[in-house]
Amino acid sequence: YPLLCFCFRECLEHMIYGVNPRTYRLNATFAICTSLTVGLIASFLTEIILILDMVSALAGVPLVIIFPGLLGLRSGIESSSRLQRILYICFNSAYVAMGVVLVFIGVVTTLLTL
Repeated sequence: YPLLCFCFRECLEHMIYGVNPRTYRLNATFAICTSLTVGLIASFLTEIILILDMVSALAGVPLVIIFPGLLGLRSGIESSSRLQRILYICFNSAYVAMGVVLVFIGVVTTLLTL
């Protein structure tokens, strides 16, 4: 799983920022915001079962469905054949949309079981 996340992060950064590397300031800002967010969540949620349910609802589907779909979308955009590009974009967009719907369903069912 971590290998898939690193590949996805590299492709996503390349899609957003282009070929220019990210700056140190952006890396530091992202790390600080992530740490503050995790700290605030840990301060207010004391039930570990709720945290584990939310993590499984939010992390499982992206690792298995959304990240590979976005990587496929990236390879579809760079495809040389027009038909292949259209098929890749349509299929992978539907695949990512299905993953987003599954994440939403997982979060809603987790919140409803409280």
